[in-house]
Amino acid sequence: TARLAGWFPFWVAVALMCLIQLGNIFGLVGFALFVGVGAYFRQKVRLDFGMETGGATVCVDCLSYTFCPCCSVAQEAQQYEDAWAVAHPVAKQVSAMARETVSR
Repeated sequence: TARLAGWFPFWVAVALMCLIQLGNIFGLVGFALFVGVGAYFRQKVRLDFGMETGGATVCVDCLSYTFCPCCSVAQEAQQYEDAWAVAHPVAKQVSAMARETVSR
């Protein structure tokens, strides 16, 4: 999801998630960090696709990452994969950003 959205390269996203999971070993603080980072990027997905952000959606996103983080990640990935499949403007924008980064 992070790669398709143009946020991070794949291995940077994997490293970030590993660090967050290490934080989970330390209890509630690590778990709160995990939920916070997940909700933050879920808000970015909403923003990318012109969906409602802020307010109640932040609570919904936090609950989503609290009770079913695997479902949340899968849903975000599916959103971007479907966007690529139908050439949604978000996919075109990310593709242009990726080409720009490679040409540098």
